[in-house]
Amino acid sequence: MTKIFTTILLSFTFFVSIGQTIYEPQILILSPNEVKYDKVFENEIAGYNDLIEKSNKLAEQEKGLKSSESVNQPANIKLMIQDEVTFYKNIDFFKQISSISEQFLAYKFFEKFPNLLIELKDAKSRGSIEDLKNISEQTKLQYVLNFRIR
Repeated sequence: MTKIFTTILLSFTFFVSIGQTIYEPQILILSPNEVKYDKVFENEIAGYNDLIEKSNKLAEQEKGLKSSESVNQPANIKLMIQDEVTFYKNIDFFKQISSISEQFLAYKFFEKFPNLLIELKDAKSRGSIEDLKNISEQTKLQYVLNFRIR
């Protein structure tokens, strides 16, 4: 009886898991929620934001998503590129930390974990453990990276 139950359970698990790709590790990077800086730097930060907006090559990135090279990429890479393009639509001086972190982690982890998934979202968190846990459970991602800039 236990052999039949075990066989049924293993068969069910096998058929349910077919088609599901498990990415390892899974990291969600959020935009900085709380940003505090001295008002003396307001003009300088506004200047950097203008430079970022002028140099933003969003159209080229969106065009690259539809290229033949992009079509042949694995699903996790496509998701990561799509998240970058979406994130860059509202990029500013402080959100660059999230973008740079995503690029750095992808660079460092990709050799060891080719099935890596790093999502970059323009979402914010208060930074409490409960809030980050809820975000992790909602997105079904293992790790959440949240910045507080002061």
